[in-house]
Amino acid sequence: MKKVCSIPECGNDFLARGLCKLHYYRWKRQGNPLIVIAKNNTEEDFWSKVEIGEDNECWLWQTGKDDDGYGAFWWNNRQVKAHRFSWEIFNGPIRDGLQVLHDCDTPSCVNPCHLFLGTTQDNTADRYSKGRQARGVSCHSTVLSEQDVAKARSMSLGKVSGRKIARLLGVHPSTIYKLLNGDSWKHI
Repeated sequence: MKKVCSIPECGNDFLARGLCKLHYYRWKRQGNPLIVIAKNNTEEDFWSKVEIGEDNECWLWQTGKDDDGYGAFWWNNRQVKAHRFSWEIFNGPIRDGLQVLHDCDTPSCVNPCHLFLGTTQDNTADRYSKGRQARGVSCHSTVLSEQDVAKARSMSLGKVSGRKIARLLGVHPSTIYKLLNGDSWKHI
């Protein structure tokens, strides 16, 4: 027989302590599986979490932030980015396919004077033009060090094959070919 949640009229599959996942986590957080915390804030709640700088400085989001430093805010039972929310307050809805970008490059800034709309391509171009693109060892997927790159380039000048260099450095030959052709590690 299938075990179900002990909360009347729930019917979800049992997880622990006689409760389904939803009711178990409510019990764990609030001490009662029936308590529902509303996640509706007001515009006033939003502004209470913003530190407004003088003149035209950044207006910094002070509370919850994601891993990249962007502010997060609950609105109509869903989480929204604080800078997007600020844009919509001052400028109206954001059309599909557009992002809210920062002139100031401060992820927690919600100053509408520092925000502008753009596509994903605009965002990438902005990142490149301001030198914020991860390169070399700062890139999360990097296998080679700057010393390895210099070594590979000098070995290729000495007529050592790309396959042999790849074997010596423990990488795939395509990594070496991209490096030698200038498709990667362009900054060195």
